[in-house]
Amino acid sequence: MYNAGSMRGGYSLVELLIVLGILVLIGTLVFLGFDGFFGTSGLHQATEGVLSLIEQARGKTISREGGFAYGVHFDSNKATLFRAPTYIDGNVFNTVYDLNPGFHIAATTLNGGGTDVIFQIITGETLSDGTVAIEKVGDPSVKKVIKINATGIVEVE
Repeated sequence: MYNAGSMRGGYSLVELLIVLGILVLIGTLVFLGFDGFFGTSGLHQATEGVLSLIEQARGKTISREGGFAYGVHFDSNKATLFRAPTYIDGNVFNTVYDLNPGFHIAATTLNGGGTDVIFQIITGETLSDGTVAIEKVGDPSVKKVIKINATGIVEVE
């Protein structure tokens, strides 16, 4: 027999499990959203850092800073601005841009092969036109490609 006065307030186990399941689902969606946001943000930062270094090398070359031409050398985890004609690791005149540990330079495809782009004095042109791909470590779908034209102009594809 049902007695309304004898019921105690509270929640049943099924109700608690449903609420817990909803909270887990919401937490998962929020986490995945932030992971995507930080991946895109980090990729943008890495791409802008490398792009800025390339533009800086071209600008220094056009202005004949110190009477030198300049170039950029690409490694898997960094890009280095150097005085041309030859890249020397650890040279005091180098400017190094280290990529965030979650990102790397996945591919460097330059005309003539190699991993160096060297700009020509006054014109800023290069014989090493091509592309540099930056991607998230472990997730090649999160990627940006920097295109270096023969004129020395760079753009992000």
